[in-house]
Amino acid sequence: MKKFTLFAGMALVALGASAQFTMEDGSVKAFAEKYGKGTYYSIGLSEYSVEQLQKAGNTVVEIGPNDADRNVWVWDATFEGGATSIPAPGWDGEENMDFEYASYTVTNVGWSGLGYNIADGSDVAAKFTDDTRFHLCYATTATAPAAVGLKLLAETALFGLGNFPDNGPSVAPAPTEDWQTLDISFGDISKSVGGWTYPQTIAGNYMVVLAGGVTGTNISLDNAFFFTPGDTAIEGVEADDANAPVEYFNLQGVKVANPEGGLFIKVQGNKATKVVL
Repeated sequence: MKKFTLFAGMALVALGASAQFTMEDGSVKAFAEKYGKGTYYSIGLSEYSVEQLQKAGNTVVEIGPNDADRNVWVWDATFEGGATSIPAPGWDGEENMDFEYASYTVTNVGWSGLGYNIADGSDVAAKFTDDTRFHLCYATTATAPAAVGLKLLAETALFGLGNFPDNGPSVAPAPTEDWQTLDISFGDISKSVGGWTYPQTIAGNYMVVLAGGVTGTNISLDNAFFFTPGDTAIEGVEADDANAPVEYFNLQGVKVANPEGGLFIKVQGNKATKVVL
């Protein structure tokens, strides 16, 4: 297993007259205008998009790779860095598109898999509900895989972009050379997979990507995030299970092993509350 650098090299290209892009549909700006303010858990948002969201009064929690305790781990050298040869939707799909994004090309091992991972002890507290949304723009910059499998939040929900063979339901079309957007609520994911008890912490392999074993096929990703709408401040909420293990996090969402001398978030079962220790 090796660590994967999130962003491939920048490639500035002009859009040809025949290109059929609907960039605005997958842009962060369009999403924000549709759903209003809330908390974004950023897997792969550009610095510009984060800045614009924060200016508008949203909360942005960074969970994407930082080359420290948050990484992309490629399993058994099954992926290598792919080209970023087409601009991605980015903030507005127009003047502020992304020319740097995640691009993964399948090698010759015969299968492929990688995990967006948060290391043990660095768990991030979250507030997820059935109204929380998973957003992902995807395309190919080479040859598209027949389908892509995705597993979310400690691999507890498996579903596909296209008809993925390993038992997960298809929730969106297979990748093509044009950008497409998956925008789905946790409630709808739960219905699709036959029930899903999602956690209130982000830890371990919180997003897994599987793209089959055909050498040279590519999956490229942009604008990946979780979003919980509305006021997501954690106030006094009683735990739903008094016997569940207790974990503490600081106000930035980082897990704290021995909390003392301040304000912390106490997570027990599926509920959370602020406490002073």
